[in-house]
Order: sequence, then structure tokens, then C-alpha cells
Amino acid sequence: MRQPRYRSWTFVALGSAVVLLATSPAAAVNRDGPYRGTTSQDRPIRFVVDGGEISDVRLPVFHQPCNLTVLATSGAVRFPIADDGTFVIRFFDNDRETTVVVRGEFTSRERVRGTFRSERDTHGCRDVARGTWRAHRVGSA
Repeated sequence: MRQPRYRSWTFVALGSAVVLLATSPAAAVNRDGPYRGTTSQDRPIRFVVDGGEISDVRLPVFHQPCNLTVLATSGAVRFPIADDGTFVIRFFDNDRETTVVVRGEFTSRERVRGTFRSERDTHGCRDVARGTWRAHRVGSA
């Protein structure tokens, strides 16, 4: 009877060590490179990862009631990726009539998915567009 108890304890200790190794710093994962994909609106999304930050973002969002496409671009702004592989990108136009929030999560070194929410609030158009997106790394990094 004594041996099964020792074996169970060893299994738990090894299982814990494996879990700790598997969840060690995700920041060390190299995700650098260009990413391209599509949204649930069948629009393209692209961005570049460089040194744990996202740059050069381009995401068009269609507001059907307004018959208007909002193009969210990052310019020179960079957005950090958290250690767990998640990120949030917020865009505002100059007069704050349109805001776009993009959330994402890396599911591997090559793939990322997320959601977007675009709110348009002008006298001529009030609308909230929501959707999902998926992208993958292209080329070699």
C-alpha cells in the first residue's frame, strides 16, 4: 500500500513542474514579422510585430447604416503585447467621432485572433460595428 501513495505524490510533483515550464514567460516567444488576415466583415487586417510590440496596423471597418468604411491605421504608434500574448489597440479620430478598439490574442507563434469594435457617433451616423478577425504570420521572421 505504501508505494501507490509515493507514486501519486511523484506524479503530482512532475505534473506541476511540467505546467510551470509550459507557462514560463511568453514574452520570450519570438512573434516578430508581418501578419495578415481577414475580419468577419471579409475585410483585410494587417500588422507587424517587432520586439514584442505591434506596429504598422491597418484595419478597415464597415459601418453599414452609414455606408462608411473607417480605416484604422497606427502610424508611428506602437502597442505592447502582454506576457500572456494578449493586446489591446485603441484608435481615435481627431474629433473623437469614431473610436476603434481591437483586442487580440496569439494562439501560437504563427497565429493570432481577436475582436474589434468600432463606434461612429456623428450627426449623420450613429452606429456600432463589431466583429472578429484572424491572422497569421507571413514570410520569414
